[in-house]
Amino acid sequence: MITLAALVDPPSFQQWVLIGLLGAALLVIVLQSRRRKEPGPGRPSALERAEAALEHAAARDRSAASRGAANPGGGDASLRVQKDFEQLLTELEHLSERITLQVEEEFGRLQGLMTEADRRISALRVLIEASRQLREPLRGDASNVSPSLSAPVHTPSLASHSAARSDLRPATPPMAPPMPPVIPTPLDGGLEGDPRFAPIFQLADAGYPPRDIAQKLGESVGTVELVLNLRNPSQRSVT
Repeated sequence: MITLAALVDPPSFQQWVLIGLLGAALLVIVLQSRRRKEPGPGRPSALERAEAALEHAAARDRSAASRGAANPGGGDASLRVQKDFEQLLTELEHLSERITLQVEEEFGRLQGLMTEADRRISALRVLIEASRQLREPLRGDASNVSPSLSAPVHTPSLASHSAARSDLRPATPPMAPPMPPVIPTPLDGGLEGDPRFAPIFQLADAGYPPRDIAQKLGESVGTVELVLNLRNPSQRSVT
């Protein structure tokens, strides 16, 4: 790489190389900013302008080399400057190619992202349109509902429902009055010889009270007491 120390010997070459370096830097900036811009009709592209600038610089380099050949003392310095400038141009070309490749890769990735975004936007539009078409029939059905159907439905109260059920319920027959206790007809010898009342007499002889006898035999207490009272009227009168 050329340095400022190498350009100190011939002052005219130093100024020329500095101008060339500035021009090359401007050339790289122009290539980066206008690499994707298409040239208009009758207008040279950025690459053509860069090639023309390089050719112009090479022509100036050749003219400077020829002037240096006319001056034997400055021949080596001019050759050294020419080689350094050619090396600088080569490095600038490689740098421009690398930058161009990187920018193209980034542009391709950005284009892929834009394509994916367009696809998702299209799918979202389809979904929105489908949902809108589904809502329209529902709105039409709601507007076509008749007033009779939209009127509130009268719900019967619990009291009216209970009254209706009571009207439909069959009338309950009146309860029959309780049957009076069966009063046994005493025989000539009393109830002692009646086999129907033998269990009552046996339990009474065993010492059971009338309530327990009624519970054991399933009879009423009044019936048991009546049977015991009519057991043997002759014995009861004697006693």
